[in-house]
Amino acid sequence: MRRACEGLGGKLEELGDMAYSFRALPLVRVGLVYWRGDEDFPPSAQVLFDAMAGHHLPTDVCAGLGGTLTRRLVRRLE
Repeated sequence: MRRACEGLGGKLEELGDMAYSFRALPLVRVGLVYWRGDEDFPPSAQVLFDAMAGHHLPTDVCAGLGGTLTRRLVRRLE
């Protein structure tokens, strides 16, 4: 996962068990946060947007950016 995120230009962040941020557009950053999970909770990941994303893009475009990032990361992990 680390190699895939860094291969897409991700910047390491200090959230969850592993997190990276990506500059999707000049004014919009997208984050990916991963938690390994334990005996009580399964592993999970979330795509997050900076607070200003909604001021620059409509919601459906933000969803598209998140989907594109996810697909590109999955392709690198295969």
